[in-house]
Amino acid sequence: LNLVLTGMGSVGVYDTREVTWWDLGGMFWGGEKDVGKRRVDVVVPHLTELNTNCNVHVVEGALSTDKLCAYNIVIFCNSTALPSLTPVNEALRAAGVRMIWAESRGVMGMIFTDYGPTHTVHDPSGTTPPTHVIVSMVGAIITVDDEEPLTFGPGDIFSITAVETQPGYELPPTAVYKVLKKLSQYEIEVEGLDCPPGCYIRGGYLSEVKQPVTVNFSSLEDCLQQDCPPMSSDMMSDPAELHAAFAALHTWSAKHEGSLPSMTDPSHLSEMLELNNTDATSVLCKLCEVTFNPLVCFIGGIAAQEVLKACTGKYMPICQYYYYDGRHALPYVGDSSVVPPHPTGKVLASRYASLAAVVGDENMARIHNLNTFMVGCGALGCELLKNFALLGVGSGKKGFVTVTDPDNIERSNLSRQFLFRNHHVGEFKCKVAAEQAKKMNPSIKVMQKTVKVCEETESTFNQRFWAKQDQIITALDNVKARLYVDAKCVQFRKNMVDSGTLGTEAHVQVVLPKLTENYGAQQDPQEKSIPQCTLHFFPNTIEHTIAFARDWFGGVFEAPEGMVAALRADADRYYTKLQAMPEDVREAELETLHSVICGERDYASCVLWARGVFHGLFTGAIEEVLEKHPLDKKDDQGNLFWTGKFKPPHVLMFDCDNEAHLNFIRVVASFFRGSNGED
Repeated sequence: LNLVLTGMGSVGVYDTREVTWWDLGGMFWGGEKDVGKRRVDVVVPHLTELNTNCNVHVVEGALSTDKLCAYNIVIFCNSTALPSLTPVNEALRAAGVRMIWAESRGVMGMIFTDYGPTHTVHDPSGTTPPTHVIVSMVGAIITVDDEEPLTFGPGDIFSITAVETQPGYELPPTAVYKVLKKLSQYEIEVEGLDCPPGCYIRGGYLSEVKQPVTVNFSSLEDCLQQDCPPMSSDMMSDPAELHAAFAALHTWSAKHEGSLPSMTDPSHLSEMLELNNTDATSVLCKLCEVTFNPLVCFIGGIAAQEVLKACTGKYMPICQYYYYDGRHALPYVGDSSVVPPHPTGKVLASRYASLAAVVGDENMARIHNLNTFMVGCGALGCELLKNFALLGVGSGKKGFVTVTDPDNIERSNLSRQFLFRNHHVGEFKCKVAAEQAKKMNPSIKVMQKTVKVCEETESTFNQRFWAKQDQIITALDNVKARLYVDAKCVQFRKNMVDSGTLGTEAHVQVVLPKLTENYGAQQDPQEKSIPQCTLHFFPNTIEHTIAFARDWFGGVFEAPEGMVAALRADADRYYTKLQAMPEDVREAELETLHSVICGERDYASCVLWARGVFHGLFTGAIEEVLEKHPLDKKDDQGNLFWTGKFKPPHVLMFDCDNEAHLNFIRVVASFFRGSNGED
C-alpha cells in the first residue's frame, strides 16, 4: 500500500496463501466473506485503484530467482522459509538486487536489510544544509555573521558562493573546502584557502556540502552465522533477546516444514523453550500466528521507508537487523505481562481473533465500547480511522466514533491519504473516510461532522458532548487547535492522544488525567522573528524573501478581503469598530474598503495596477534604498556598508520579453481582479 501511494513504477505481489481469521486483524481490505480466498485476489484489486500510474500485478507460478532478479528490490513478508531465503539472498546480491525481510509476529516484529556489499548514502540526514553569511575572509580565516553561530566543525566540507572579491583573486565556483579548526562560534580556519588582506570585498555564503557515506551489508548467511550481527531496536527493547527469540522461531519452523507453532499445543512451546528459554521466546511462540493491526502497520511502514532509502540513497538505512518489542501491549498481572487465554467460540471465528489473542476478551470489549472523538481527517486521520475499523473501536453496543474535519479532498491528498480516490475529489474528507471505514468493518459506528473544533462551535461540541467521550484523538496540523482541544480535555478530564508528522519526522504524546502533563504544559520555543528593517530593506536569505512575500500578500490581498467579510457579516458591529479607531487609521481602512468594493476591476485596469506593483517593488523601492546607501558607501571606520548580512539589491527594470516578469503581472492582476469577487 505505501509503495503504491509513493508512486513506484511497478509493484509485483506474490502470495499463495489463503485468508484466515487471524489475517483479518490486519487486512485493510478483506472481511469474513473472504476467508479461504487467495489473499492476492482480495487485496490486489484495491491496490490497483490506489494509483493508476503504478503497475500493480500478481506474480503467478513458482517463485524462481530469475523472476526475483527482474526487480530492483524484493521484500519478503512474514516468510517462514528461512532455509530457502539464504540462497535466494545470495542470488539477489549477485544480481545487484536489494532485499528486505520483514516479520510481524503477534506483538514482536523484525526487519532485515541487505542492499549489497556496498550501498552509497548520498544524503544521510535528509535535512537542508545550513547556510551562513560571510562578513570577513582573510588568509585561511572566515568569519560569519553573529546572528547565527556556525554549525560546522573540524572535518566538515562546505562551499563558498556569491562572494565579491578584488579583480585578480577569484574563488573557483565549484570548489569545496574543509574546516581545519573552529576558532569560535563565528570563525573557522579553512584548509586550502588563502585570501590576501583586502581582496575580500563583500557578500558570500558558506553552505555545507553533504558527503556520501558507504554502508557495507553482509549476506543473510553471514549474519546468521554471527553471534551478534549488526542490530538495533526501539529504546525499550533488548535486540539481542529478540534476535535469539526469532532465531528459535525460524529454527522450529524449518524443522516443521515451514509451519508455525500453535498457541494451543504445549509441546510446541516446550520445544521452542528448549531452543531458547526466555520470556520473549515464550510470547513469540504463543502469538506468532497473530496479526496484530498496530504492529503490522508499524513494521510495514518502516519496511516501505527502507525501500525508499534503498532506491534513492537518501537517509541512513537500517543496518541489517531491526527489532521491535510490543509486550507492553499485553495485559498485566502484577508487574508482569501475560498472554491471554487462546480465543474460543465466536471470537476465534471472527475478524477480532488476533485482537482477542493479544489483549483478551475483557479488554477487547472495552475497546469496542469506547466513545472516541477524532479531530482531523487528513493523512494521520485516515490511518487512525482505518486502525479503529480493524480493531473494532466503536463497534460495541455503547461504542461510537465521531470524526470532524471541515476540509474537502484535494487531488494532492491522494498520495498520502489512502482512504480517498480520484472520484472523491471535492467531497468532505470526514464523510468519505467514514464511509471507507465502514466498508472495512460494517460493525463500526461513525458519525462525521464538517465543522472546526473551536470556541465558535461550542454549541455543537458542548459540555454534554465532551462529557460522554472516553478518549480524544487529535490528527491536526496546527498548534492553536491542539491547545484548544487540550484545554477541553483538561477541563473534562479526558484521555488524549496527540500526533503529528513533518516529512520523515513524527511525534506522539499520550495525555492521561492526573498521570501525565497535558499538551499545553510545554510550549515550543518561539520562532525567531525577522526584524522589519531586514525584511523590507536588507533581506539576505531565502527565508527573508519568502517572509517578505507572505507579509506583502497578506497586507495587499488577505487583510482587505477580511475587512469586506467583516463588513458584510455584521455591518453595525463593524461600524462601531470603525468609530473607535483613531482618525488616520479609520480613513486608511475606509479607503481600502472603497478600493476593494468600488474600484475598477476590468482586466486592463488590473494589469495596469499589477505593472505599478512591479515597479514599486522591484524598481522604485530599490532605487530609493541605493540612493540612500550607494554601493560604495563606507562607515566611519572605512568599512563598506554593503557587506556581510547587508547584501546590495539590484534594480530590476520591467522587460516584456521576460517570461518571469510577465507571469508576475498575470498572477498579481488575477489576484487583484478576484479580490472583490470577480471571476
